[in-house]
Amino acid sequence: MFNITSTTSTNGKDKDKEEANFKKQMDNVYLTSQTAEAFVKDNYYNFLDNDRSKLLRLYKENSMVLWNGTELRGLEKIEGLYRELPPTVHKVECYDAQYILGTNQQVTSMMITVSGKVTLAGQVTHQFQQTLVLTKDPVNQNFYLGNDCMRLTSTCT
Repeated sequence: MFNITSTTSTNGKDKDKEEANFKKQMDNVYLTSQTAEAFVKDNYYNFLDNDRSKLLRLYKENSMVLWNGTELRGLEKIEGLYRELPPTVHKVECYDAQYILGTNQQVTSMMITVSGKVTLAGQVTHQFQQTLVLTKDPVNQNFYLGNDCMRLTSTCT
């Protein structure tokens, strides 16, 4: 948790450390919001609705998808889900993102929550809630989709 109010500390070193910590936290917020925006708007839903062949590159073998109560682990099973899923059109209504710090106080994951509407096979429209956890690969430092939890919440009329 960060504190955006000034402290009553008179120690210059403490104040410098607090300012450095605050700047780092704001940098993390900026990185998270920029990453989430690009992921939601340019990648995930675009690929899901228009070019599923690109979707699988967002996952790794240790990724897990929980699709409306069905758990799938590994690239082969995730690919099978997207192959069987009817054509979709998503309308993202809102999203939010939070960074998650690892033990080294570095951003190791980002949690993105998304809500909106999805039309399946051009026929039935549902509200949906989705939580996407982007996880940093410790080897190449790139983010991948570690967890993907999709829930259809209701049918829209």
